[in-house]
Amino acid sequence: MNKVILRSGLCVMFALTFLAQSKGQSCEQQLRLAQQYYREGKVDLILNLLEPCIQDPTMDRDNLIEAFRIMANTAYLLDSVSQGQVFVEKLLNKDLSFQSSDRDIYKFREGLTQIRRSPNLQIGFQVGMNFSMVKIDDVYSGLFDPDNLKNIYGLDINHLVTEINAQVGPMLSLILIKKLTSTLAIETGIGYQITRYRLYDTYHEGTLQTMVEDYQVPLLINYQFPFLLNDNVVGLQTGLNLSFLRDWRHGAMLGTDTDFSSTELRTPFSFNYAVGLYFNGKVGNLVIRPNVQYSLGMTPRSKTLSDSENASLVYNEPSFLNYNTHFNYVTFSITFLKQRF
Repeated sequence: MNKVILRSGLCVMFALTFLAQSKGQSCEQQLRLAQQYYREGKVDLILNLLEPCIQDPTMDRDNLIEAFRIMANTAYLLDSVSQGQVFVEKLLNKDLSFQSSDRDIYKFREGLTQIRRSPNLQIGFQVGMNFSMVKIDDVYSGLFDPDNLKNIYGLDINHLVTEINAQVGPMLSLILIKKLTSTLAIETGIGYQITRYRLYDTYHEGTLQTMVEDYQVPLLINYQFPFLLNDNVVGLQTGLNLSFLRDWRHGAMLGTDTDFSSTELRTPFSFNYAVGLYFNGKVGNLVIRPNVQYSLGMTPRSKTLSDSENASLVYNEPSFLNYNTHFNYVTFSITFLKQRF
């Protein structure tokens, strides 16, 4: 019984292998026939001839690309522009770096250029560094009179934090870009960013390292300039970067013993206005996008504290009493994108 089952299984395997090879050989023959029809001008016979082959999952990749090329050229010759664009998109999904030649008609080459520069979808990974410009404002409430604080507690709240120096921070993001028109696209995703800066704490008489961790969601509109650089794209982007606070810590440096988290004093959500410039360079089947972006802080990052909260801070951490931080960023990044047409 077991031998019968084994023999039956082997027969089925041989039959499937033979059928697959026969089908592959058949499609190769049909492709050669389609090439002959194309040379002879019998273009009305090509699409129906090759349609079953492009649905065949066993078809060789190079033959499949050649089939899409012939079918796209044929569709453009038959004035079926939309159908030609579909075949060009399928071709580029198989080979993003495909280059046309003199054997391709002008409409095909033009369509290839237009479609290549505006994919339907781009998914990628972004890595970069931010350079923050930190601005601190006094936002103390009416509970405290600055002169009384100085007389009673010896605190000058206008000079509790000085010598603010920004540092470099890393950022990582997953990016999704969806085409709106041939020149416009919307970009979003989710990212993680660390902002670092140093300040001099007058009360503790030492320098503190501050680290702010944010989750970020970009909402950007990308505009591609109409000129091309060998199929590479230069573009402008503008929109908002939404920030969701994860942590805001002040660590001790240079002889101080402060290790204080002011996360509970900060607004959990903020947003920046962003404008940037990017360059899409194609390398094989990937797009590498260097990008520079300037981001302007539009919302306060400090909560409005109650009188009791302010009073508590006076006794515990006066250096973090009543100040608000705005961040402006310059970000340099590189994004690795996979395109879908």
